[in-house]
Amino acid sequence: MALDQRSCSILNHLVHADGYVTIPFLTETFRVSRRTIYYDLDKIDDWLKERGYSPLKKIRNAGVYLEEKEKRKIQEDIKTLNERDYEYTTKERQAWIILHLMTTDRPVFIDDLAQLFRVSRNTIIEDIKILKNRLDGFQVALLSDRRKGYLIEGDEKSCRKAMVYYLSVIFPEHAWSVLEMNKQKLFRHEGVMVFPSLHPRVFDDLVHFIQRCETQFELEYTDDVHRQLAIRLIFILRRIQLDRVVRFDPIEKDVLSDTPEKALAQRLMEHLAHVYRLDIPDDEIYYLATHFLGARVNDLRVQETDSRDIKKLAVIIKKMIDDFEKLALVQFQDREQMERNMLIHLKSAYYRLIYDIQMINPVAEQVIEHYPEIYHLTEKVIHHLEAVVQKTVPENEIAFMALHFGGWLRREGLRVRKKSKVLVVCANGVGTSRMLQQQLEEWFPSIEIIRTATTRNYHQYKHQADFIISTTPLADGDPSVPIMTVSPILTEAQLLELQKKLALKTEVPRRRHPSVETILEIVEQHATIADRSGLYQALQGYLHQPEIVGMHREKPGLADLLSSDTVQIKDSVANWEAAIRIAAEPLLLKQAIEARYVDAMLQNVQTMGPYMVIAPRVAVPHARPEDGVRELGLSVLKLRQAIPFPDEHHLVQLIVVLAATDDERHLKALSQLSRLLSRKEGFQALLTSQNEQELLALLRPTGIKHG
Repeated sequence: MALDQRSCSILNHLVHADGYVTIPFLTETFRVSRRTIYYDLDKIDDWLKERGYSPLKKIRNAGVYLEEKEKRKIQEDIKTLNERDYEYTTKERQAWIILHLMTTDRPVFIDDLAQLFRVSRNTIIEDIKILKNRLDGFQVALLSDRRKGYLIEGDEKSCRKAMVYYLSVIFPEHAWSVLEMNKQKLFRHEGVMVFPSLHPRVFDDLVHFIQRCETQFELEYTDDVHRQLAIRLIFILRRIQLDRVVRFDPIEKDVLSDTPEKALAQRLMEHLAHVYRLDIPDDEIYYLATHFLGARVNDLRVQETDSRDIKKLAVIIKKMIDDFEKLALVQFQDREQMERNMLIHLKSAYYRLIYDIQMINPVAEQVIEHYPEIYHLTEKVIHHLEAVVQKTVPENEIAFMALHFGGWLRREGLRVRKKSKVLVVCANGVGTSRMLQQQLEEWFPSIEIIRTATTRNYHQYKHQADFIISTTPLADGDPSVPIMTVSPILTEAQLLELQKKLALKTEVPRRRHPSVETILEIVEQHATIADRSGLYQALQGYLHQPEIVGMHREKPGLADLLSSDTVQIKDSVANWEAAIRIAAEPLLLKQAIEARYVDAMLQNVQTMGPYMVIAPRVAVPHARPEDGVRELGLSVLKLRQAIPFPDEHHLVQLIVVLAATDDERHLKALSQLSRLLSRKEGFQALLTSQNEQELLALLRPTGIKHG
């Protein structure tokens, strides 16, 4: 029985799991149906039996687990899967085809590819057709020649851009078991990739060399960066061996020449040139430096904060946060720390965009699906970065930025009741760790996050922790400290599992349940129990399973918040103060706000000036929830005659009063309003509406009620 990428990843989860893994946990983690998970588990079972291992232990309503004594050996077998034991997905196969064509020195024909991937000629022909179209997007051509077979042609920088992208498909950051397994294929003679002049140990040597150089050049990359750079370097070396080298403009080289990243690249290339007796062109050193610049770091160097690029990016971050606050109607309290943390991420994103280094963001889809309002607002402010890099920022990079905003939004107003000490381990950088930390603090206020750590340095802090939560498996964890592996964006099943384990650790009072021992005694009177300990564990897990409130609290939209009682139209008012008071009257009558909330809004305008004007002719006055908000509310006043708000440079006709109860629940309505205002025809229709009924219909059309 052959395993595929998903079944390998599921098996890897089971290897690193501490006890049972529930089916809901697997369906949500891998985003597939229960039926698909059961199919994958059957496939894993067959694979285990073929190799003489015990089958998966499946306990109804509890989950599945592997025999503890067999886990280490299974883990090694996953890493060294033979080609015949692995089934490529279409996406994987197509990525390997591109990488194979970019690194081979022999003619490659359809029959060669069909034999290599154990598929039909027609399948390969269809793959080639799809890949030709995709490579067009990289300005690279996939050509065929009767004598030379299939060839990839184009400017070497463009070819490298495509190569790095497809490497991120084969070696995903979030699937360590897949990375380890695919790494082995690079040097296996029956595999899809063979590097005859490179020793299989080169990958680990490169990782260790980069780590040693970090201290010397005062750099600290995130854990996954070492692996990603090592993999890229192997393929870069192969392109150099094939005499396919990049060319750098002298001006670009001048910009890079004084950076520590260039010095690190030079040191590394000199080492490789000596070890593998290669003649490495100077331009390749500069090319590698761009990858170091675009790699995620844990912090900025002290002297780096004074550089021209960092100062420019610091201004961009400030503008983005200012606009996000205005659009989301929130005020981040710890701005200085927030700006610094986001600057750390933006620096690497900036260089990835400048040098066209495209990568797959493993959590982009989850960010967009679970946090659509935060993603949409991030899209609205990303134009500041686009103006500097002079290109459109892709969805993957926007999702990374949304992780930061989401993490800081969740931090607002939290008061953590310190109890059980938790260490968060994350290999994907400061944005992911911040997002995970804020989710944990929101859903488990009784825990104390002692710090976030990397997989390299968590050993320094684990003795301080009662519990470790990690986004990547920790194979050598201390058995005295429980460990749970989760995804960066927690699913409901993961939250349930965490609540169960943390509740046991912190001894949170629970509802009364029948005694497990009593149940076992009753069963023993009527049946023979083959595995009393296993049954006890299963019953304990099932009976003491805590209830968890739904992860995604429903956010009301415009259609839910607006009614004929909260929408007004007037010809004119005396001034902006009167406009706010009149616009807020419906919320006062509904007792959604107190009178002091109106005073707080007026004070905010006096203090911050036109801060409340979020778009031409539109103001959204608001204050903090603690200034007198009783329940979430929204009211609208449209003026036929514009008024200064608060000065002649900011004329306003539409006043939307927002009363928010926290920093998130109003975001759906605000996101809908933002979309409505961004459409020129829709906005003009609002301004020219004749009566309250017409205005209300425009503000709450059917199409956006659930948007």
